[in-house]
Amino acid sequence: MEEEKQEESTVEVKAEEAVPVEEDAAEAADEEKEDPETVRLREELAAVRGQLLRLEHERYLLSRGVPEEDLDYYAFKIEHSEGAGDDFRKAARDYLKAHPVRRTAVSSGAELGAAGVRKPGSANEMMNQLLRNR
Repeated sequence: MEEEKQEESTVEVKAEEAVPVEEDAAEAADEEKEDPETVRLREELAAVRGQLLRLEHERYLLSRGVPEEDLDYYAFKIEHSEGAGDDFRKAARDYLKAHPVRRTAVSSGAELGAAGVRKPGSANEMMNQLLRNR
C-alpha cells in the first residue's frame, strides 16, 4: 500500500510539474507578441513579401506582353477577379484570353534612320524634289 501511495504521489508531482511548463510556454508566447521589435520585424517581413509578390506578378504580366504603363491596372484586375485564388498565373492567363492586350502605335514624327529622305520645307521645294526624282 505504501508503494501505491508513493507511485500516486509521484504521478501527482509529475502532473503538477507539467502545468507550469505549459503556462511558461503561454507566457513566453505572450512576451513574444508584446515585444515591439518582434512585431515591427514581422510587419516589415510581411511588407517585403507583399512587394516581392507584386514584382513577380508584374514580371509575369510583362512576359505575357502587357505594356509597362498598364501593369498596375492588369495586376489589380487579375488579383480581384473571381478565379484568382492562390494561382495568379492561371488567373492571368484566363483574364488575358478574355481581355486581349491592345497595342497602340504612337508616332512622334521623328525618323530613326540617319539616311532618310529629307522632307521639303515648302510647296516649291516639294515640287522641285518630285521633278528631280529624289
